[in-house]
Amino acid sequence: MSSAGAALGIAAGFVANSYEGLERLLVLREYELPIDSLRVINIDAVSRWFYKGMPVDGLQRLLLYQPHHLTGYALALLALWLVARATSVRPRIVALGAGLLLGTGFLYSTFTAIIVGVAVAMLFAVRIAQERAWGTAMWSALAAGAPVAAAVGLSVILGYVNPAHGSLLHFGPNPVAFHEWPFVLLLNFGPLLLVGLAGVLAWRWSHAEAAPAAALAAASLGFYFFADVPDMGGVWVGWRAGHLLLMALGLFTGVALDALWRTRALVRVAGVTALALLATAALPTVAIDVFNAQDVENRESAPLFPWTLILSRAEIEGLDWIRRSTPADALVQVDPRARYAGTWAYIPAFAERRMYAGLPISMIPLRPYELATDNVSFGIFRAPAAKEAWEMAHFLNISYLVVGQPERERYEETTEALTKDPVLFRPVFRNEALTVYEVTPR
Repeated sequence: MSSAGAALGIAAGFVANSYEGLERLLVLREYELPIDSLRVINIDAVSRWFYKGMPVDGLQRLLLYQPHHLTGYALALLALWLVARATSVRPRIVALGAGLLLGTGFLYSTFTAIIVGVAVAMLFAVRIAQERAWGTAMWSALAAGAPVAAAVGLSVILGYVNPAHGSLLHFGPNPVAFHEWPFVLLLNFGPLLLVGLAGVLAWRWSHAEAAPAAALAAASLGFYFFADVPDMGGVWVGWRAGHLLLMALGLFTGVALDALWRTRALVRVAGVTALALLATAALPTVAIDVFNAQDVENRESAPLFPWTLILSRAEIEGLDWIRRSTPADALVQVDPRARYAGTWAYIPAFAERRMYAGLPISMIPLRPYELATDNVSFGIFRAPAAKEAWEMAHFLNISYLVVGQPERERYEETTEALTKDPVLFRPVFRNEALTVYEVTPR
């Protein structure tokens, strides 16, 4: 594949990767709706919001707010490249290097490393068969597996995962992925799906060039359709598997472009025109998504969160006081249910302090966070007496409670009780927006 073809395929992956924007524009035109209504749509989740299928984020979102996943992708895909480009896979350093890259990538983007790890294993098996290096298989597996196992152990120590809450992955047909899957795949992957399939047929297959992309595509499709993670309604797998599939399709697209450029002039002109139309039809998705990502004037609400979170000057003052005046290791707690999922990181993001409980919108499994939130909501904010709330706060090692308008509206009796018992909950900061109570020592 030429460098020009590769560059165009990669560019298409970032700017022309979905027909969801086009689909919404056609719907608005059909029903004569204002184009401004696109501001209150998660345009890269049209396949989920309106068709109940698998959502896939475009690669542009890696640049907008997912740098950790981007780093994980780079590390894991380097492992795939290493196995593909090695002169021979007999030296154990090849397997060890791939394992080190996958293990490090695992700490940045866990699910990505798992999918790419399957692709690496597939490619390694192909290389071993080609070289008839059967005697190296076991030692290579051990060399690659050791750093990956170390990364898994480190992730448990750091609290990335908790084995007590069951498996991170469930295998079997994912009903969300199979729902109207041909149409949803076209929406999600746009021209890359169509042109990429043509590239598969045009590729001159060799292990050094085609096999890595084929292994990545196969592994991504396998996880897309036959894997799930707990508590996420079947949709979480689409974000990581979808990104990796977009990358594989980008390579296939580059091959198709190369093959087209080698055809006769008339065919080339017709093909370029058709490809330009296919790509242009996909541009609205990224354009709308980038606009919405920076649209701080949108004050409407999505089903579970506001599109723009507005902090008053008084809130900023209170959060800044927490950041400056509380110990760095203090647990500072609001009520997660009163503040809904859209502000689950209210204290960590703006006051730079940890919480005991929250309801993060993308952590898996979600159930442990819900149980922790129940301890806060029912054990503290719905406690029958201030003494019991104080006991629960100590049990949970919470040092400060933050009460704002959401807590006052939802727990009027409890918040009044806190103000009447400064012996147990000592007010250390108060303004019109927030009151911060120190949980007094025993």
